[in-house]
Amino acid sequence: MKKILISIFVFFYFFTIIGITTFGQSCTQTSTISGYDCDNILTQITINCAPANATVTSVSVTVSIGSYCPSWYVVDIYANGVWNYDMCGGTYTVNGVAGLPANGLLFAASSYDNDAVCDYVTINLSVTVNYTTSGGGGAGTCASPIQMVCGTTYSGTLSGTGNWNVYNGCSWNESGAELVYAFTATETGNYTFNTTTNSGDPDFFLMSSCGTSGTNIYGSCWDSDGITVNLIGGVTYYLIVDNYNTSTTASYSISPSCPFNNSNEGCLGSEPFCNSDQYLFPAAVDVESMGSIGCLYSTPNPAWYYMQIDNPGSMTIDISSGADVDFIAWGPFNNINEACASISLTECSNCPNNTESSSYYPYGNIVDCSYDAAHAETCHINNAQGGKIYVLLLTNYSNVSTNISFEQVAGNASTNCGIVAPPIINNGPLCLGQTLNLSVTNPTQGATYSWTGPNGFTSNQMNPTISNVTSVHAGTYSLVITVGSQTSPPVTTTVVIGAPPTAGITNNTGITVLSCPTNQSISLTATGGGTYNWNNSLGTNAN
Repeated sequence: MKKILISIFVFFYFFTIIGITTFGQSCTQTSTISGYDCDNILTQITINCAPANATVTSVSVTVSIGSYCPSWYVVDIYANGVWNYDMCGGTYTVNGVAGLPANGLLFAASSYDNDAVCDYVTINLSVTVNYTTSGGGGAGTCASPIQMVCGTTYSGTLSGTGNWNVYNGCSWNESGAELVYAFTATETGNYTFNTTTNSGDPDFFLMSSCGTSGTNIYGSCWDSDGITVNLIGGVTYYLIVDNYNTSTTASYSISPSCPFNNSNEGCLGSEPFCNSDQYLFPAAVDVESMGSIGCLYSTPNPAWYYMQIDNPGSMTIDISSGADVDFIAWGPFNNINEACASISLTECSNCPNNTESSSYYPYGNIVDCSYDAAHAETCHINNAQGGKIYVLLLTNYSNVSTNISFEQVAGNASTNCGIVAPPIINNGPLCLGQTLNLSVTNPTQGATYSWTGPNGFTSNQMNPTISNVTSVHAGTYSLVITVGSQTSPPVTTTVVIGAPPTAGITNNTGITVLSCPTNQSISLTATGGGTYNWNNSLGTNAN
């Protein structure tokens, strides 16, 4: 029997409730994956659509798996140690999550199969979290706007009298309550805000600043269907929902969509590759496919690399992953700009997998390509030309959280490693007062090192350290290397530094000092951490 497994893991974070005003809201996140069930395809959702101080009132999970349900598949939903259902498809209310922090809940759906037939299936996973927020003004105000990201649906209800009335660009008098969302554009391009009115008369405003007096980005207000506007990457905008009428309750939903441009932008951001290094990177998930390219029927979660050949000859690159990985390689080119201008991001209908026809390539500027269900691929670059650029595109077909590695394993060709800084890592996340270690994973012979980072940090050591770290040391650190007259592009690593968690404890009696008969049971509840270690004066402990 085949099974779709829905696993819900709950991570605890410390939070403080202040004030007395409570707002009821909901948000929905969705994820879809298609693939062959013999690949153990998996999709997951970590809830991040709620405000930081949101507390769950209820959670519902909707899952479907296409035409194979219900004859072959069963759905199990697991939450807080309890198996809730053994069914196929549908929407289920999750038990045992009320009162938990909304953000950080993890949901995963996986398809697996024990028979010899690989079936192509599609898993659709949708999670709706209903929550409340508390605080003096609380989430949804200028002081604490709800952070909005693409691919997530946000729902809300507005009632009562608000603080704002007339907005720039719109003459309507908005006398009802309002709610503020903050949206930071990830790149410059066209963004669509899909809006739906479920009841009442909510109106929507996209402003350059929080309030009524900023620039109205859309130029007016709207009340249904949605808008598409051009936004600047890195800039934060404020989407404000205001209830036009104080005598009715307005309910709505908003779903922003980020731009998708099947262009050579990803190619221009290619990372340089050195044949002396093994590259290991976390595969992206939930990144839209660029469509069919070369022999690749789909290109989900793309990662771009390029190399410059030093010594000419042949080169064999092994590519491996914990799931289905595919690739296409192009060359030769004089430079990366020429490469990205020359690469055609279109399907080649007669281009086979190299596993089916090992002697087919090169074809045009495609030097090798494979769209196979295997977890390991081999890229062959024959007659690599000295001084020329070759480009490699890798994809995470299964859309699972895994690592992809690649390295040269054979051939007499070599790359110009002077253009590549080696991969770097750090020992974070760290607590305040600990020592930060910045490390080069694979040193380059004859290189000099130049580090930069937050708080004016610089170093020419290969593996520098910073003792007694504080919050000013958190952020992105960069390294460039110089070999001879060549200086590499920077590589980066992000350091996370946080204050130690604050532990809290409550019990079921409601009093702090307990005096108990020997036959009385006491229930203790801890907050503030992810794992716990209990002890008392008698030496008894539990986790």
